[in-house]
Amino acid sequence: MPGNPELVRLIHEEIRRHGAIPFARYMDLALHHPEHGYYAQERPLIGREGDFLTSPSFHPAFGRTVWRQVREMLAVLGFRPGASAAAVGRPHATGAPRDRRGLTGVVGTLRDGARRRRSPARILEIGAGGGHLARDLLLAARADGYGPGDLEYVIVDESRRLQERQRALIAAAWPEAPVRWVPRVEQAGPVHVVLMNELMSAFPVHRLVCRPAEQAGSANPPPAGIGVPAGGGAVPAAMGGGSGGRSGSPQFGAGVGGVPGAGRRPPGRSGDHQHPCEWRELYVTVQDGRFVQVEGPVSEPRAVEILRQEGVEPQPGQIVDVNVAAGDMLRTIAGALAPRAFVITVDYGGPAEVVYSPQRPQGTLRGYYRQQVLDDPFARPGEQDITADLDFTYLQRVGRSLGLRDLGLIPQGAFLLNLGIEEAEALPLARRAWQGDLAADQEMQRVYALYAPEGLGEAFWVLIQARGFRWRAPRLKGLRSPWPTPPSLGELMAKARQA
Repeated sequence: MPGNPELVRLIHEEIRRHGAIPFARYMDLALHHPEHGYYAQERPLIGREGDFLTSPSFHPAFGRTVWRQVREMLAVLGFRPGASAAAVGRPHATGAPRDRRGLTGVVGTLRDGARRRRSPARILEIGAGGGHLARDLLLAARADGYGPGDLEYVIVDESRRLQERQRALIAAAWPEAPVRWVPRVEQAGPVHVVLMNELMSAFPVHRLVCRPAEQAGSANPPPAGIGVPAGGGAVPAAMGGGSGGRSGSPQFGAGVGGVPGAGRRPPGRSGDHQHPCEWRELYVTVQDGRFVQVEGPVSEPRAVEILRQEGVEPQPGQIVDVNVAAGDMLRTIAGALAPRAFVITVDYGGPAEVVYSPQRPQGTLRGYYRQQVLDDPFARPGEQDITADLDFTYLQRVGRSLGLRDLGLIPQGAFLLNLGIEEAEALPLARRAWQGDLAADQEMQRVYALYAPEGLGEAFWVLIQARGFRWRAPRLKGLRSPWPTPPSLGELMAKARQA
């Protein structure tokens, strides 16, 4: 079997000892095993030399544009470049009162200054990948006057090897960058802004399949030894999804996860009629030396509860991929937030009606390897990425239960356009391209892909949540509505010619 032989042996042994394991357990081992999992590999995983591209690795314009939103958030929270240093030891006005011993009020002044001293604004990025977002955002912050006394950037990343790459990339750009790494989210706080880019979609998912009640009842428990090899049969192992996930493949333009137009006009909730069914879960076992999927009872009741609360009406036989761990992560983050703070989540997926749409009968799970999309989760265990679309409706609901206020959910393209990516990044390159600069033309197309509907603009969504704004929520530039419509590439070039 292709893949990491040590990981394959480990999973085989767990199945031999305990029987079939939930797919979520298989995915957790395949991705996150500390020694043999996908993220423990020595080779590059992100970027053109790896398996997939992320928005930050696609072009630095992404990080610079996200900084504009973070900068506005920090301003709302009262942070300004140089404000921390100005507050330290600020003297009293002339004519400060003397104490009884005839001394000036220096001691009191220093104490007052210490009370006024403000800690730096703290930004937390969870799962920083190759470090591109951290580097580009920090450089943009420095250009705006934010120095080590004003800003602290904290990174949590489980992969030691990715941490090494992040350190090298950031240090090469800004040796004195105010960055530190901590092993756990709980050790980062109190945090003022949290950033997550393509983090939660890498969490293990529970794969549930809707079966007619009478069929499910007769199949519980499943007959021993019944399995369906990857890619065929009644319980397909093929992962479905589409080109809207990681941008590792050159395929663009299918909307959210391959559902045409889903980013702009979400379809109705799954199913127009009730289909009485019972949920079954997909497990992983071994048959003829290969990993296969079999049906079994639901191992995580919260997965079914998520679907029930969101009103998902599945079609018979439909598979849905439920990310319970995303809510657990948000709960952990809430415990590390400052009294007033923001949380930015960027990922592919969308509202529940998009993620669990009947147009996606095989679910949204997919893999990436060497810039190619894989439809088999067992093709290269430990060597391929595995991912599934994120249900943002679930995150919004969990956030509200934690006291986080929804500020907005918006496609990435509209978010970046609201923050000026076209004027600040794309148009200057388009003007140079119009004058015959081929390198600028290629760079312009990468920037354009970040917000274009046929690129990443409608495949990825941005959710912003906030704490501490009970009565009046801030109106952020990135969330302005109506959502702007991106111009075509031809229209962008026409603007460049007019300028």
